[in-house]
Amino acid sequence: MISHAPASHVEPKPAPEPGAPPRFSVIIPAFNYGRYLAAAVDSALAQPGPTFEIIVVDDGSTDDTPQVLERYGGRIAVIRQPNTGPFAACRAAFEAARGDWVTVFDADDRLAPGALEALARAIDADPGCGVAVGPWRSVGRDGRESDDPFVPPSGDRLADFDAFIRGRLRFVTGAAAIRRTALNVFYGFQRLLPRGMETIVFGHLLLRERFAVADRPLLFVHDHPDRLRERQREHGITTADSVDVMFDPTMIDAGVAARRPVFEAWLLRERARQMYREGRPRETVRAFAQAARRDRRSLLDLRNARRAL
Repeated sequence: MISHAPASHVEPKPAPEPGAPPRFSVIIPAFNYGRYLAAAVDSALAQPGPTFEIIVVDDGSTDDTPQVLERYGGRIAVIRQPNTGPFAACRAAFEAARGDWVTVFDADDRLAPGALEALARAIDADPGCGVAVGPWRSVGRDGRESDDPFVPPSGDRLADFDAFIRGRLRFVTGAAAIRRTALNVFYGFQRLLPRGMETIVFGHLLLRERFAVADRPLLFVHDHPDRLRERQREHGITTADSVDVMFDPTMIDAGVAARRPVFEAWLLRERARQMYREGRPRETVRAFAQAARRDRRSLLDLRNARRAL
C-alpha cells in the first residue's frame, strides 16, 4: 500500500440524490488550464443517458481556474490541493468518487457527445469487464479533426500486453472507463511517478482485467502550443524510471518481466520522436540507437529510422 498524498481540501458536494450512486464519476485534473476548462466541464455536463458526477481537481493552479470553477456552483465537486502532478490529483479524486465507473480526461480536452452512453453500452454488453475503451479524435492547432489509430484489444491478455509495450495498442484515459474496484492497481506500486503513470496502469490493467470496446469516438484530444503532455523530462523522469515502475517485481511475475527490454525500446523510440519534434538531432539519434540496442525490431520502425538518419 502506498502512502497517500497530503490531505486536500474538498469543497462540499451537493446533497446526493436519493437512491443509487451515479454510474460514472467523471474526473478532470486541472493545472493552469483556466482558458480551456469551461469547454471541458461543459462537455461533461452535456452528456445524456447514464447518471454521473463531475469532480474537478484544481492541482494548485495560479491562473483563473478557481474563478472558472465558481461559475458551476453545486453542479460539480471541486477538490483543491497544492501542485503535486496529475497522478496525485487523480488519486485524490478516486477517493472522493462515488460512481461504479471512473473516467478521467485532461482539462484541455472534451468528452465527445454521447461518450458516456457509448461506454455504458460497451459495459452492458460485457458485464464482467473491468475496463471499457474506445477511439478518440485529435484536434490540431488549426482546428482540423482526425481519427487517431485505434486498435481494440484482442482479449488475449498476454498478447495484448505485448502489443501495448511495443506501441501497437494505444489508449487515452479520457476515452476509457475503469471499474472503481479495478483502481486497486493504483495502490500496489512500490514507487510512483508524478507523470506517465497512466501508461503503466493501462499495462497492468491489460494483464488483470477484461476490456470492453465502445463503438464510437469518446474524446476530442487537443493539440496546442502550451499543452502539458509529454513533459516528463521537466520532472526528471527518465526512461529507466518508467521501466522500473512498469516492471515492479512486486506487481508482475517473472515470465512477464522478461519483456522489460521491449518496453524500454518503445519508450526510447517515443523519446526519439519527441527529440525530433523539438529539433534536437543528436538526442534523436542517441535515443533511436539505444532503442535498437534494446530491441532490434526497433529498426523496423521506419519513420523513426528515417528521422534518426
